[in-house]
Amino acid sequence: MPPWEKYGNRSQAADPVVTPLPRNPYDVEKDKREEGRSSRGEVREDTRVGLSQEENARAERRGTYSDLMQMRGAYDSMPGVKEYRAVVPLFTSALKTTPDGAGDNALIYAYAKVMDPASVVRESEMTMAGNTGSVFDTATAQLKKQFGIEGGGQLSPAQREGLRKQMLGKITEMNRAYNAQRSRYRADAQAFGFDPERVIGTHDGQQFLPEIQAALTPKQQSMPTGIGGNDEDGLTGSVTDTGSGYDPGLEVSVTDDRPGPQGGGGQPLTPYQSSYLGQVMSGANEGLASTLGAPVDLAAMGLNLIPKGVNALTNSNIPEITNPFLGSEWIADRFKDMGAIYEPSNDPRKQFTRRTGQSMGAAFVPMAATLGAYSQAAKILGTALAGGVGAATAQQAFPGNPAAEFAGEVLGSGLGAGTLATANRFAATRKALEQVPSRDQLRDQATNLYNVAESRGIVAGPNVTSNLAGRFNQIADDQKLRWPDGRMDPNYTRAGAGVGMMDAHAGQSIDPRQIQMLRENLTDAVGATEGKERRIAKQFLDAFDEETIPLAPELSQARNVASRYLQSDEINRARNLAEARAGQYSNGGMENALRTDFRKLDRDITTGKANFNPAAAAAVQKVARGSAYSNAMRRLGKLAPTGAVSTGISAGVPFMIGNAIGGPGAGAAASMGTMGLGVAAKKAAERATLKDAAMADALARNGGPLKLPPRLSPTDKKFLIRMGMGQGTQYIPKKKR
Repeated sequence: MPPWEKYGNRSQAADPVVTPLPRNPYDVEKDKREEGRSSRGEVREDTRVGLSQEENARAERRGTYSDLMQMRGAYDSMPGVKEYRAVVPLFTSALKTTPDGAGDNALIYAYAKVMDPASVVRESEMTMAGNTGSVFDTATAQLKKQFGIEGGGQLSPAQREGLRKQMLGKITEMNRAYNAQRSRYRADAQAFGFDPERVIGTHDGQQFLPEIQAALTPKQQSMPTGIGGNDEDGLTGSVTDTGSGYDPGLEVSVTDDRPGPQGGGGQPLTPYQSSYLGQVMSGANEGLASTLGAPVDLAAMGLNLIPKGVNALTNSNIPEITNPFLGSEWIADRFKDMGAIYEPSNDPRKQFTRRTGQSMGAAFVPMAATLGAYSQAAKILGTALAGGVGAATAQQAFPGNPAAEFAGEVLGSGLGAGTLATANRFAATRKALEQVPSRDQLRDQATNLYNVAESRGIVAGPNVTSNLAGRFNQIADDQKLRWPDGRMDPNYTRAGAGVGMMDAHAGQSIDPRQIQMLRENLTDAVGATEGKERRIAKQFLDAFDEETIPLAPELSQARNVASRYLQSDEINRARNLAEARAGQYSNGGMENALRTDFRKLDRDITTGKANFNPAAAAAVQKVARGSAYSNAMRRLGKLAPTGAVSTGISAGVPFMIGNAIGGPGAGAAASMGTMGLGVAAKKAAERATLKDAAMADALARNGGPLKLPPRLSPTDKKFLIRMGMGQGTQYIPKKKR
């Protein structure tokens, strides 16, 4: 208590109650206003603080999103990522392309793009990608394409397999690089507090994983032809996720679950067994088994008709004979046990040789039965080989089609038989030409015939020579060769000489030698004159023959022989003139010169001014007008560079085309190829024309066509029939177990 209170009167009453005076209402209201302003200020401050915090949060979020987008953009722009995203869809579509022309175009495009994603696919690259296979594979694919066969196109199955395998390897490498980039950016995103899924996204190959898996997984049972169907392209494989967690990687691998360099039986083949020789010998033994077992196969086929008919009528199930003892299948099994037949190779080229060997082996037994001595072995083997090639070609073009294979065998054997017949004709022609007498031999024969007539005392008496002189003068008068004063017209010296020659011998006897001399002079006059004088000389010669031929048969024979060498003389005169004038022709040379000079002979034959036997006349016409072969070669020969114009056409134009397509190298190759073709064709046309001219001379000396035997001898026909029967045994239906 305050000190002063201790001095107070304790007995005093309590302190009075103080009642405060009421406040001024104005002050009360003022206090309220101040208090309200203070509250509102606090609220506004709180609001300002809240807004500032939200703005700061938004700014922070804006910075984080920008950084995220920048990181994602950097990831998306990585070359490995961009290229991988571009090629995975192409690779997926390439695994599903159809084995035809359109599918092959798509496959080639995809291959070129996958192998070089950054470049534009040009036509030259498409062409190079399509030329990855052998000539045989390409030819087989084109043959299938032309016939509209399934699997035909620009590429063979082996080429398609190769392109897809190359793409698989490339995709695998790109996938590793792609996954490396993903791992790097995943780590960076996590380090900066970003969700990696927002930066790198889902693996770009994941969406295609089921399709790739389906395309690479081998199909079971019978499936349509295509990727994986019956393992048509040999592509099998697996798709594996190599990543972990939310980032699966796409790893593709390819294997060949066919028995590889071995065979279709699943057992590895030794190098010899998988070689061309091993395969062709296996085929030959299979063909041999088919021929040896043919009698049993035919008997079994006939016997099987009984249970087959009964089963059809009674709906029963009587078993048929399968793999009969000593049948072709049974013999083939024994060959396999002995190691003489191996599993077939998967290489189409070796399959081709194996099928060819089958036909040759099937022909061996009838060959051995037909020939005591193997003088015609080459003929048989050549024809059997042609049949095998035809069957093998059909087998590649029409797989699994025995009818097409049989047709190919027949066609190939027919071509082989045609080649055999042509070879026989060439050999017979060469032998016949060797028997044709030369001009000197013909002259000697004519002289000998005249000598025989002379030795028999044959002469043309005075009456014959007088008749000849009278007929010659009558011809001269009819043709107005004599002037009013009795002299011969000097413009027809050879005709006048003929009249004078017969006047000098009129009333005299002439022996065969003199007859021969006079006739040769008249024949020379026919050959050395033209126009009217030639016709008169021909009439003189005809009159002379009409008077002298009846004297003795030897004279007629001698005239026929003389006619042959005289025809040969005319042909050789044309040949010699052509040889002398060949240098005048800048393009064609000897070939053009021969045609020019033989055209004159052709006209003389046509107008009757020259007498040739029909065979020789046809040969002369062939030289003058050309054969189908020589005319074709002649046209191609125009490509030979013989002048400025021809060089520009044969060299310049191909170079420009080749350069436009494949560059200077291709242009140079096209230019050289065209010029080379022209030179070769020109030489071929010249050789053909020279050969025809030589044949015309031979036919003139022979007096008619060459006597040639049939193209196929009876022995040839017999062996062809038996060989065909042997090859036909390959197509006997066989009931297998």
